Amino acid sequence: MVHSEAQAALRILLAVACADGQLASDEEHLLDVIADRLHEEATSHVLDGAVDVEREAKRIKSAEGRRATFEAAVALANVDGTCSPAEHVLLGRLKAWLDLDASLDLAAEEAKSAARVARVRQSLESATVDFLTQVRRASEGKDEIDPREYDQMVRELAARKHELLSEALEDG
Repeated sequence: MVHSEAQAALRILLAVACADGQLASDEEHLLDVIADRLHEEATSHVLDGAVDVEREAKRIKSAEGRRATFEAAVALANVDGTCSPAEHVLLGRLKAWLDLDASLDLAAEEAKSAARVARVRQSLESATVDFLTQVRRASEGKDEIDPREYDQMVRELAARKHELLSEALEDG
């Protein structure tokens, strides 16, 4: 995806994430993962005014870019555990604005994404439990954990979460 398409996609995705009136932390983290994949600087996650999603969608010229944006939008709408009615409505409009194949079934795409996201969320919870277990083990018999050791554990957890959230974008 070229730079201008990637910027348009990120603005669309931020609008999808904010469609229900709030930006959940999982949505924010997934936006970071998507920005990284697009080789774009992470967005500030703040809308600088209303996004004209239809106009932004028209900026994405490549079929691959349009499809990838839609798939990421569906994943983003589900990553916090539920696709809100406002997000669902926006996804329906986005499908039309991106001029995607009419045979593409939004409900089926949402169900597929929701199942994939549920698996990812379960893995995220396991990674967090593993992190807490490591912290407990590292602190056993000590007054405090070595700050360098703790920082390393935090970096490893962040990398694992980034990897797991990337799976929310994968087909399969």
